[in-house]
Amino acid sequence: MKNTIWVAILILVYCASQVCAETIIIDNRAAEYLETGIWSSSTSSPGYQGSNYRSILTALSESATAVWSPVFASGGTYEVSVWYVQGGNRPTDAKYVINHANGSATVYIDQTTSGSTWLILGSYEFLSSGSNVTLSNQSSVAGKAVIADAVRFVRSGTTYGDLYQGIWIYGWGTNYGFYSAADTDNTMAHSRQNNINCIFPEVRKVGDAHYISSTEPRASNIDPAYTDPLADVIAKAHDTSGGKQYIEVHAWVVPYRVWSGGGAKPAGHVLLEHPEWAGQTYDGTVSGEYLDPGVPGAQDYIKDVISEIVQNYDVDGIHWDYFRYPEGGNWGYNPVALARFNALYGKSGRPLPNDPDFCEFRRTQIEQVSRKTYAAVKAIRWNCKLSAALITWLPSPPGGDFTQTRAYYEVYQDWPAMISEGSMDFLCPMNYMREHVEAQKAGYRGWTDFTASARAGRHAIIGPGVYLNYIHNSVTQMLYAIDTPGIVGLNPYRYLDTSADSGENDFWYTVKADVYNQRRNVPDAPWLSSPSQGILRGTVTTDGSTPIDGTTVTLSLGASGTIKTDGSGFYAFLKLDPGAGFTATAKAEGYSDQAKSFDIEAGVVTTLDFNMSSTATPTPTSTSTPTPTPTSTPTLTPTPTMTPTSSPTQTPTPTSTPTSIPSPTPSPTPTESPSPTPSPTPTLTPSPTPTLTPTPTPYPDTPTPTPTPISGFTLY
Repeated sequence: MKNTIWVAILILVYCASQVCAETIIIDNRAAEYLETGIWSSSTSSPGYQGSNYRSILTALSESATAVWSPVFASGGTYEVSVWYVQGGNRPTDAKYVINHANGSATVYIDQTTSGSTWLILGSYEFLSSGSNVTLSNQSSVAGKAVIADAVRFVRSGTTYGDLYQGIWIYGWGTNYGFYSAADTDNTMAHSRQNNINCIFPEVRKVGDAHYISSTEPRASNIDPAYTDPLADVIAKAHDTSGGKQYIEVHAWVVPYRVWSGGGAKPAGHVLLEHPEWAGQTYDGTVSGEYLDPGVPGAQDYIKDVISEIVQNYDVDGIHWDYFRYPEGGNWGYNPVALARFNALYGKSGRPLPNDPDFCEFRRTQIEQVSRKTYAAVKAIRWNCKLSAALITWLPSPPGGDFTQTRAYYEVYQDWPAMISEGSMDFLCPMNYMREHVEAQKAGYRGWTDFTASARAGRHAIIGPGVYLNYIHNSVTQMLYAIDTPGIVGLNPYRYLDTSADSGENDFWYTVKADVYNQRRNVPDAPWLSSPSQGILRGTVTTDGSTPIDGTTVTLSLGASGTIKTDGSGFYAFLKLDPGAGFTATAKAEGYSDQAKSFDIEAGVVTTLDFNMSSTATPTPTSTSTPTPTPTSTPTLTPTPTMTPTSSPTQTPTPTSTPTSIPSPTPSPTPTESPSPTPSPTPTLTPSPTPTLTPTPTPYPDTPTPTPTPISGFTLY
């Protein structure tokens, strides 16, 4: 008996204590597929997953069988379907026997027709195990080629409504999807053909613009004849003439990583205009690639970049990437940011990288940019969505405790806090895990489940790293996500690089069959389409222009909440119920308290500014402090880490060296949102005071991975 090594697709989800959605797909390369007799592999036509299926000649008496044996989470009624490649030399009476809980049923299928799709055999009761579907080579005509490919079992009641059926489209090199008008035409045709309803094109990757900008230099890797790529992408994506699918466009923007590799930066680049905004490490190394999130000027510049896009382009959303500090835990020492920290926390000198207050300060900087940008976007166009490609490195939150994750304690990206506050409309974690590596397989499920629980009443979609996986494993992960309550879609990484074992066409052939299997709308976001809350924002200054950092703004008389201003004196409350006659009070040490009344209207951004008078004791000012040379760099101790394949690092990652703009990594793939890194990255010890170790590999997040083959598996 032959057992070809492969992994079956198993998806299940629990509602209370009962399984409410479950899909199992067993391909001919799954461990749950067994054969008797001598079958052959055929590759002349596309099978269910790539060009591979099994065949044997028919006989008047049975001499061979193919058996698919599912294991269910629990017993129940399942619809059984089969997939085969049709042909003129097939039997017209292929014999399938369904062995179920109440006996067996035999169904004869004409394999000369109706192939390369799911053909339903019927619905049957199954126990959790011990059942199977058996294909015999017995036929009324000998010498025909009977085909064994895949069988699908779908639990009764498993249905899908509206979903985000997306794809990341990175902006590096010249083969990325919107380099030219012709590329954009091809991308739109491909998207509609495969039921994609939202795309995430990378329009700002290293402080450059794939659109017309008044502040950012034009990206160098754009067809010179292509005047305005973003405008053309939007026009073609939103074109519904002739019944075409409307495709949402979410502009993928990298805020802090503004360069990568060597080479001269173009005129007008933000780090040429403002070198004082550059990130610094604990030992005083100045970055030529990153802005420091704690510099107020950099924060406002990023907000203005986003506002320009939303003001000038009908984008459906803004999608953050690299929305965090660089990995390693020892960033954030720009003199301006450091001076702000010391003034706000009443400290002096240079905090250690794992200083709890300094860690909290850095998390706050990311949250403040998210907050001020969200308010700015909603003031321009309320229904424009904000989302982010989010870090999901191993381990997934132990016991649901996000503070024990590297996202929280190493790169200071507290994304559950941001969506809870309301500065994101949907989550999109970069859940880049290899399904054939057990630790990553568990991590994928752990992060998916956590994301569903952390969405705070808003949307959550999953971004699987399909480029790391074989097609069948990608489908496994995609189905697991959309069968998880609270997950409303997918955004695979990435267009033109979707599989570790086959081509783009094979990937979409299978995904369209079982995941993006019909044209769907993006789910409605009621807080945007029918808002029940509004936003209050403003600035706190003295002398009418000087911002007061760290002012406490408190709401009362019907509204509640307290927040502190950022380095530009900005504050915002993002989820306020409508009403009139509320009060906001601003308090800052060294200034007289000031109270003002305000009203809130649903779906409207209200602005309320404060101009405070100083008292005899002025607030400490955030002046730049000199950067001392540390006597020694703290010893950073990594916790035991996974093998290279088990610690993916993410960001939508380019996999080819960009033209004119140097690739961020020695290998030809820059990225952070959509992409994991196979080189081992030390895992850092978390709170209360994690001891950090610098990452030994250069950043950005994703060099092109080499998939680890499954032991004993031959790639067909």
